Amino acid sequence: MKKVFLRQVIAAYFCIFFVPPVFAEVQLGAKMLWEHGYYNGVHHQTGDSGSNNAIRLVRVYLKNKFDEHWESMLQLQISERDGSTKTVWKEAFIKYNGLGPFDLTLGKRKEPFGLQMLVNAERVLLPERAMISSSFAPERSIGLTLSSYPTSKTSVEAGIYNQGDNGNSSFAKSSPDAGNSEKDTYAVTGRLTFTPLQKNNSLVHFGLAASYRDFGGNEYQVKDRAEINLAQPFVTSRKT
Repeated sequence: MKKVFLRQVIAAYFCIFFVPPVFAEVQLGAKMLWEHGYYNGVHHQTGDSGSNNAIRLVRVYLKNKFDEHWESMLQLQISERDGSTKTVWKEAFIKYNGLGPFDLTLGKRKEPFGLQMLVNAERVLLPERAMISSSFAPERSIGLTLSSYPTSKTSVEAGIYNQGDNGNSSFAKSSPDAGNSEKDTYAVTGRLTFTPLQKNNSLVHFGLAASYRDFGGNEYQVKDRAEINLAQPFVTSRKT
């Protein structure tokens, strides 16, 4: 399994290093998060103490700036769980900022909902986000986003998305209808922020977000690991 994991990382780097230099600006980067979890409690499998070490994720990203108005981003994630390795495109979008006060983004990116979900994983205070965010906030979806920054203290974002498999198992096609490709699920999400105070060592930030989601007849159920990534999902709601 480790050989497969390493081979995928090398393949990802190999593809990116051979991108032709036709862009005004290119940023290439990667990050790896490793974690150790220790806890005791309920819902353990036989012989499993709940304590373990794991590579949380490996991400390789490529940011391109074509000119003063066009830019794009590709981000590949390699992760492993329960002895299996999974590779997914976390983000793949193109952005245009030549519409006056508005920016237009098309592709797969984070929906504008929840500060903890929008902040990069390595910049969150603790390794795992708060359960209220990980359970109810959507993650990345394919769609069209319109954003604006009227002043240095305010921001507005709104978009329409096809939920698909956006990373949060509580959303999209995570119900018994998951195999029904005809039941597309959509969402409209928006966020407004106001930052009255921002200095080197102090910040006051207010945000308001809302999301209207069409589940296409699929059932909705919250499943969460209660802020312990190595644990089994032991917070489960009823299906609605």
